[in-house]
Amino acid sequence: MIIVIEGADLVGKTTVINRLASEIQKSIPLKLEVVIDLDRTCLADIEKAINLTAYSIMSKDEDKVWLVDRFIISALVYSEFLGRKTKLTLKDIQDRDYSIIILGANDPILEERYLERSDIHFSIEQIKKLNNLFFTFFIKNQFNLNNMYYLKNNNQIQLGIIIDFVKNLIVYKNGNRKE
Repeated sequence: MIIVIEGADLVGKTTVINRLASEIQKSIPLKLEVVIDLDRTCLADIEKAINLTAYSIMSKDEDKVWLVDRFIISALVYSEFLGRKTKLTLKDIQDRDYSIIILGANDPILEERYLERSDIHFSIEQIKKLNNLFFTFFIKNQFNLNNMYYLKNNNQIQLGIIIDFVKNLIVYKNGNRKE
């Protein structure tokens, strides 16, 4: 099972993945693999990064839960934002067993997180625009992709809800019961 966490910088993708990884290992008897190599690579050559990640995921043990930080939707959104052409399309993820979680955050939360971080490559205005582009992508394509969800990650309560939602999704899709 592949769970892709998508979204702009500062929406909490890595935080969600790290918390999920910890929770899954504690409560769900499944093997886990975390792939975070797209987090910054998307700025340089996202198609190459996507291809490497896809190969990494598809060429290994399929009896795992894969948590992936950014994937094809990021390639599509960032390509639009940066004015780049891409060969990737929605067809690259349709009819595949991916669950896609697009995270978003409110502008004041993005601004607060922006001031706390020093590794951001975009201005706060660009990040807000990217955040809106991910939401717009979801609105436009929610009926084209069966397993795509949009969740806000503004505070610890919402983070807990996201973690519980994804854990329940894993249990449901794998037919396992929590211990």
